[in-house]
Amino acid sequence: MVDGGSREARIAIAHSEISTARGSLDQARDTAVQQVTNACDSLHTSFAEYEAALVLNNAAETAYGAAFDAYRHSVGTYIDVVDAETELSQAQSEKEDAHANVFTAAAGRAFATGSILSKQ
Repeated sequence: MVDGGSREARIAIAHSEISTARGSLDQARDTAVQQVTNACDSLHTSFAEYEAALVLNNAAETAYGAAFDAYRHSVGTYIDVVDAETELSQAQSEKEDAHANVFTAAAGRAFATGSILSKQ
């Protein structure tokens, strides 16, 4: 049976489609790996930022306590107390922002890995 080479052409087209599908699969896999890697890095960074914010908050609390104590004993100024209180307020705000970022990053990692969609 002579088909004029149409069978070979169909086989070549099928091989080409397989190659295209493999390329698409590789690209999707690379994208997924990159998303998971970015999400894990983001979570790790968020934890580090939160730990740093805790240290900053503790330092600001100590500074405020020292400024207030100095003011009570008439060796510090009210301006020092207000400045320390402002710094403490900013440190507390940064701590809360960093804490929220940890949860956001954790949700991002759960979404990127697909664990947010599975029942545990």
